[in-house]
Amino acid sequence: MLYGKPIQLSKQEDNKNKPPEFRKKVFQKAIKKVHENKEFTADMLEDKEVVDVIRETYKVLNHGIDHAIAQEVPTELTTALKENTFIFSGFKTYHLLKEASLLLTDEKGGFKPFYKFERDVLKVHNAYNRNYLNAEYNYAVQATQMAVKWQTELSQATDRYNLQFRTAGDEKVRDSHATLHNTTLPADDPFWDNYLPPLGWNCRCTTVRVLKGKYELSDSKEKIKLAEQTTDTPKLRIFRFNPGKIMKLFPPKHPYFPKGCEGCGLKLARQFPASEKCKACKIIEALKNKEQRKSKKQEVKDLEIKTKKVYKGLIETKLFKNVYITNKSIEKSLNKNRGNYDTQKEILKEFKNIDKYIKEYRGTIELLPPNSSTKQKKKPNIVGYVNFRTKNGKFEICLEKDIAFSRNDYKLYYIEKVKDLKGKID
Repeated sequence: MLYGKPIQLSKQEDNKNKPPEFRKKVFQKAIKKVHENKEFTADMLEDKEVVDVIRETYKVLNHGIDHAIAQEVPTELTTALKENTFIFSGFKTYHLLKEASLLLTDEKGGFKPFYKFERDVLKVHNAYNRNYLNAEYNYAVQATQMAVKWQTELSQATDRYNLQFRTAGDEKVRDSHATLHNTTLPADDPFWDNYLPPLGWNCRCTTVRVLKGKYELSDSKEKIKLAEQTTDTPKLRIFRFNPGKIMKLFPPKHPYFPKGCEGCGLKLARQFPASEKCKACKIIEALKNKEQRKSKKQEVKDLEIKTKKVYKGLIETKLFKNVYITNKSIEKSLNKNRGNYDTQKEILKEFKNIDKYIKEYRGTIELLPPNSSTKQKKKPNIVGYVNFRTKNGKFEICLEKDIAFSRNDYKLYYIEKVKDLKGKID
């Protein structure tokens, strides 16, 4: 068995951390496509039915990541973990359907009718999309928690704290992991490069910060040797990495990934274009980029709806009297950064500070005329605009004087992130 025997959790633990089910009909559509083609090749990773399997796998594992993140974490870390999970989902799907395709023929070499093929591949579905996926989900939760903990806590304030390896402390703890319990070493010790939990599927160990001097330091070489013995099987060696340091959720040497492609960056795909696995890698990478753009676009859309509900309204000020934030204020701010979803998200989040930014302005009101005669003809009611930078220098605010709207008040025209002299976002 790829992941060994699963650890039996209590009903309370199991319900609390239960992953969403992989929909069987998604798998059935994919194997029907495999049966129609009479084989499965890397090129088929672009087919809708197969892409849906990747997305379904990613949906389950991504739920684990979201479940594990209970605090504000760096966007770079969250993005890296989710990208790695999508790549993992892609290669898992490749292996799943490759294994299923081996059942297309019977013992005599004849091509099976679909009803027989579908019946026979059910065991492949149960293995990959239930048993394995459950272990992978539990691992995703634990590894995400440790990656976030490393980035936001364990690697910080190293002058005051050491790190300590701890097991769950119950009868379910593996003897091999129990030998590492209370290992106490500095955060920069090489031990943590390879032995930050989890050290296996369904591992519940953790690492905590402890004040320096409270616990006796362990012998680093001795503990590294002990950890090497603990993970000295092909199935366990893959866990010798630190997900928080390298910002990858799943083991780089997991058997789903092709050998030698760790850190490849698609170089091998260009070097060996005929290689089946390199071709798969190239397709999965392209799918990941497409899904990432789609996901970011949806995030912006959801945040835009929320921003319009929460921040649309009136700001009362001494200098400008009343400033109105309208739906168009928000839409114009997004249009100023069309296509750059990260900046659009940042701009939308800044609407919570608009009130403060406008009230902080202490300059004079100098109305700038519309920047084109065409605009002036289309909107003769626009008297002009007031532009100023926020106090922190990061954003530019533009207020619009529209006499058709009000003779004494202003509308927020847009908020834009300041660009440097080279035209790049600051």
